[in-house]
Amino acid sequence: MIKRIVVPTDFSEEANYALDSAILLAEEYRSSIDLIHIIEDNTSSIAKLLGEEDELENPHHLRIKQVVLKKMEEIIDTNKKFQVEIKPVIEVANKFIKIIDIIKYMNTNLVIMGSKGSDGLEEVFVGSNADKITRYAHCPVITVKYRCDLRKIKNIVYPTDLEQEQEVVIKHLKHFQNLLKARIHILKVYTSALNVEGEVKTNIHKYADYFDITNYTVNTIFDEKESEGILDFAQSVDADIIAMGTHSKKGISAFFGGMISKNIVNHSPIPTWTKTMDINIPTY
Repeated sequence: MIKRIVVPTDFSEEANYALDSAILLAEEYRSSIDLIHIIEDNTSSIAKLLGEEDELENPHHLRIKQVVLKKMEEIIDTNKKFQVEIKPVIEVANKFIKIIDIIKYMNTNLVIMGSKGSDGLEEVFVGSNADKITRYAHCPVITVKYRCDLRKIKNIVYPTDLEQEQEVVIKHLKHFQNLLKARIHILKVYTSALNVEGEVKTNIHKYADYFDITNYTVNTIFDEKESEGILDFAQSVDADIIAMGTHSKKGISAFFGGMISKNIVNHSPIPTWTKTMDINIPTY
């Protein structure tokens, strides 16, 4: 089950969409929500090294915390009609580092974040840090651009390069699929005319058998630009969400799970679900 959901907020419209979406899911599965706001202070890591953490609680930070807490309490009060526990969490720190800490040490099962759109993860909530969250979080991350009912997800598009290193991603994706009783549309976008469609479909079946995936369809599409092919396919099957593996590491080996997933999260009009391939810490 999804016991604990983290929703980062900067009080933007998109962050509010994420909270609304999280509340519906949390009420359905009796989850609690940690609504977190990080007051940016890049000097915090330096102060920690110098043993001066107590100095962070200066009057300026305290005033900001009071304002933020009041806004959070208003949001929580507005949503009292839902049977969901929402806990405000306010910290003064480097945003990316602190959010990852919270996700890890609060035994978070799911992160739900807001994103603007074409510039998505470069714009909302934690700026360029948001892309890092999708790559370094120890649990799945759902990114939304609009208010949506995640309980109604029935069609999941899962683009893959069919590599067996995706075991961690598949484990979490199958849990998500079973929870929602949804169908997975496994998709392989091939960018070379030399690929034989029949062979690609056979490999997808082998991939599904290897990971014991059930309730799925096999799909291939030719497109020289993989991101565009994924988005076009998702639209053609009226997908509710796109699920992808990503990498915390950088480099050529992480290309498919890195740049492509980032492009999809930024440009997809529907929610995206991402899970880091190379971090395997149980969250369910």
